[in-house]
Amino acid sequence: MLLDQIKEKLSTTNNDFIYGDGVDVNRRSKGITPIREEYQQQVNLKRFSLGFLPLAKNGMPVDGHRTQEYCKKMIFALLCYNKTKGE
Repeated sequence: MLLDQIKEKLSTTNNDFIYGDGVDVNRRSKGITPIREEYQQQVNLKRFSLGFLPLAKNGMPVDGHRTQEYCKKMIFALLCYNKTKGE
């Protein structure tokens, strides 16, 4: 699904949580992220540039479904743009 593909590009750490192994899940539940600090800083800079809050210490987003809503708006805008261009 297009929404999932766009969301994956914007928030790869969310997918890391979903597809992480049992050890990662246990660490996250204790507030420990398996993500390298440098990578988490890069992700937080990208999130900040898009208007999202930084990730929590455990690597999870703290602003709920904002990335999903953002992606839906992107898709809608693209569809409207393509419709006006006759594509």
